Amino acid sequence: MSKEDSICENLFIKTTTRDNDGRFSVRIPLSESADQLGDSYSQAESRFLALERNANLTYEEFSTILAQIEAVLNSRPMYPLSADPADLLPLSPSLFLIGRPLTAPACPGLTTTASHRLSRYDRVEQMRQQFWQRWSKEYIAELQTRTKWKTRREELVPNTLVLIKEDNLPPLKWRLGRILHTFPGKDGLSRVADIKTATGTVRRAFSKICPLLSQEEEKTTSSQ
Repeated sequence: MSKEDSICENLFIKTTTRDNDGRFSVRIPLSESADQLGDSYSQAESRFLALERNANLTYEEFSTILAQIEAVLNSRPMYPLSADPADLLPLSPSLFLIGRPLTAPACPGLTTTASHRLSRYDRVEQMRQQFWQRWSKEYIAELQTRTKWKTRREELVPNTLVLIKEDNLPPLKWRLGRILHTFPGKDGLSRVADIKTATGTVRRAFSKICPLLSQEEEKTTSSQ
């Protein structure tokens, strides 16, 4: 076992427990002191209190929506699972927690329905969908800003794992693929790529591509 693997294993043992139902519980290694957390503690507290007042939820409903938001965050694609060009699966926090992607049952879209027309159950589902709709757009935008397409060294290289943005589909249904080729323009910069997906090859502009960089690539991009 390498030194890095040993450190990860020790951290897992110290911060992770498992209950009788087989569910993992991870303790985030942060101090709960409001003084040490600074303004972030008071801001988070005020946001939760405002949400509770405006949403008028019961304890069970509030606990449910928080658990659903946690599941959304833990299902986000972070990095390529491997460097294998044939591997189209991303690494997500859920793989560490339960060993598989988190999935939810299909539900009708409720984001634009007036809340007073919904049952209590559908109101909680509507809040989850509204959170997912906003968060997914912001997270995808963050993925796109990792690469700015301005210099040669920032161009996408073959085998990079990417999300393919589809305007007519929600982000949850966007396809994953690997870059096959890029096509330089007259200025020498590439703005279009062929992408291998599970169903075939598609050609997309870089503006429709969200790269999932490896940890090493992300560190390099962040330092530039």
